[in-house]
Amino acid sequence: LAAVALGLERWLAGGRVGLRSGARFNTAGRKERTATAGVSVAVRSGLFLDAHVARGGAEDERGWGIASRVSF
Repeated sequence: LAAVALGLERWLAGGRVGLRSGARFNTAGRKERTATAGVSVAVRSGLFLDAHVARGGAEDERGWGIASRVSF
């Protein structure tokens, strides 16, 4: 086993706002840890705006992002 990842997701406001958090732990080699958080907002039915951030761990795993998404 090289890595363990855990996460939680909770939808609020009648399913219009989703909050996420997570963590990843290396169990072999370098003992790096990464924490993540994210949010999704339903702009209208099937159209979402998403954002996330990741901190800790290796430098190439840190960052943030925003996106739009269509769901059918």
